[in-house]
Amino acid sequence: MKGITKIFINVFLVISIGVRAQVNDSLKRFEDYKRSFHYTYENDLFTSTDRYYTQGSFIELRHPVFGRSPISKLLLKLYHSKNSMYGLAFRQDVFTPKSILNKTLDSTDRPYAGAIYFSQTSVSQGRWAKLSASIDVGVIGPAAVGEEQQKFIHKHTRNDEPIGWENQVANSFMVNYNLFYEKGGLLLPWIDIIGQAGLKAGVLNTNGTLGLLTRFGKKRSYFGSTKQRQQSWELYGSVGGTATYVYHNGVLQGVPWAKSVHVLQADKIERLVYKLNAGITFSIKRLSLTYSNAFISPEIKEGLAHAWGSCNIVVLF
Repeated sequence: MKGITKIFINVFLVISIGVRAQVNDSLKRFEDYKRSFHYTYENDLFTSTDRYYTQGSFIELRHPVFGRSPISKLLLKLYHSKNSMYGLAFRQDVFTPKSILNKTLDSTDRPYAGAIYFSQTSVSQGRWAKLSASIDVGVIGPAAVGEEQQKFIHKHTRNDEPIGWENQVANSFMVNYNLFYEKGGLLLPWIDIIGQAGLKAGVLNTNGTLGLLTRFGKKRSYFGSTKQRQQSWELYGSVGGTATYVYHNGVLQGVPWAKSVHVLQADKIERLVYKLNAGITFSIKRLSLTYSNAFISPEIKEGLAHAWGSCNIVVLF
């Protein structure tokens, strides 16, 4: 694990100071995304499992009007950046133990948990760089209706009804502040290599992340430039990897002010978690479709690695 972490850090530093190739795309694409609708659905059904992070839904509407919100003033932007987009997002995530059929509580396993929240988001763009910032406000626990969501889906897909939701993480409000910085390294017409760094602080997650993203195929530039005309369509693959140091995970550990039947103590949490994403994107005119798979190392000491699939649609208007 330590060797993998060193590789992530060293490669990230090399990419951050590497040679900047000519960027071949237009700022118009960034402007287009200022008015867009995003929907993502994730489920481990796509990878034939039913455990841990078992499903999630994400909806975001981006429009300049959200930049007038008082909350948007709290979101960090790139220094000297005059090009930002703003959004309002909604997300629900559902988590389960390794088995949803255990009739007895396993104190070493992951607890049932749900999280549901709204986010004010912003993305600011500079030269070969982007900074995404968001503030999340919502709840974890039964109020997040994770139990009802999973049982509804299982009933209508004729799968086994999960047992043990009465032991889920207790209700609590949640607030989180999140930053995600991306810096272009190798940026060529048919391949990009981009360094990434993230930080989350709050009730739901407190952690730090380093990563790399590679895109290859017929694609628009990841960062804006004024050098070239807009491409009419895209078809490209992407592979990304991250290493995350976990200080606190609210859906595993709960919160000090709410008593849960079952949560995991800090010594049961894996501090270093590795994640790999691989996907393919097709876009034409104002529509973009992506399918990807995520693979994650164990998040708890006696846990298993996990994987899930993700479908994403973006519509520009």
